[in-house]
Amino acid sequence: MKKQNNDKAKTVSDSNPIAIPGPKAGEDNPPTSLLGVVVKVENLDIARAFYRDVLELGAPVMDSTFWVEFKIGNNASLFLEQAHPEEKLVPTKGRVAWICETSNIDCIVDKLRELGHEPASTSAERAGYQVLQFQDPEGNPFYIRPVK
Repeated sequence: MKKQNNDKAKTVSDSNPIAIPGPKAGEDNPPTSLLGVVVKVENLDIARAFYRDVLELGAPVMDSTFWVEFKIGNNASLFLEQAHPEEKLVPTKGRVAWICETSNIDCIVDKLRELGHEPASTSAERAGYQVLQFQDPEGNPFYIRPVK
């Protein structure tokens, strides 16, 4: 006879249960945290300039010919990775995107529009915030929202 487990655990699916532990008592941070988002690009120089100058992410904290890291806030980074020359990247078509907030949203939106980047969608509410969706020069989607 199969032993039944009556423990209440969050599961991935009923057929494949997996326990997901929460923070320990008195622990502020969960055992896993988001370090950042990696965006693979075909032209690292154009992507670096776009994220640094147009989106005003500032100077990269790590900058090489194959990897660029922009610090976003206190706890996360946006990483740009140079694709291999023979690798053809397919646009993500909105399956994965990242979001940032800025105190300078009007200026950034103006810069984006001057460069021909119109919002991919009109302002929409996501998790209680008004956001705008754009695409970078290679078609990678991202969202911006004003600081509340």
